[in-house]
Amino acid sequence: MSTVQQAQGIDNFFDALFAFMRRKTDLFTKADQARGTVNQAMEKNIKLFQEDIVRKEAITRKRQEDAAKQAAHNAAVKKAAEDHKVESSDAIMEVSEEEARQIELEEAAKKAGKTIAKAEEKKDGDDDDASKGALPNSANGGNLEKYNWGQSLQEVTVNVYLPDGTTSKMLNVAMTSKKCSVKIKNGATIIEGDWFKPIKLEDSPWCIETDGKGRKILQLNL
Repeated sequence: MSTVQQAQGIDNFFDALFAFMRRKTDLFTKADQARGTVNQAMEKNIKLFQEDIVRKEAITRKRQEDAAKQAAHNAAVKKAAEDHKVESSDAIMEVSEEEARQIELEEAAKKAGKTIAKAEEKKDGDDDDASKGALPNSANGGNLEKYNWGQSLQEVTVNVYLPDGTTSKMLNVAMTSKKCSVKIKNGATIIEGDWFKPIKLEDSPWCIETDGKGRKILQLNL
């Protein structure tokens, strides 16, 4: 659809809307009051629209930054593995985050003419928590009754399930570096509690989205 067609469609919509209001309401009995009511509603929604754009742009920028950091980290791990000749006869061996960190520390120590003790290998039973609880979801997080979450090395994304018809202006989202509270204004509390670890509040935007199952969610990007 062209820009001209879109503009014409909007004009037709507003013509029909105001014609309906002229026939069915007394809004236009006082012209100045009618203009004020319409302008007030328009300015309010323009402001909300602009805030939504700013939030979504912030989320997009943050995801791009995280993707670049992840790519740089993967390249560093691969280079460290190659420097240590961790190739097998078939393919390059996979190394864990702890092993990669150990390799980096050993390289730095070698350049400085020092030695560093190798980290002790875990024995059976050393990490009982790893075998407990539910399996992680596809985003390396968890699925709970009121929300689901996923994580990367730099970011945690929390998707809070919202009642049908919920809009941003109906929510009271209060986040600090250590706590979070999501409530319906003058209504029920959806979630409330402490973060597992402190977050960077200035880098943690939120927005309302629709997930793959068609549910309204409040997406927190921490």
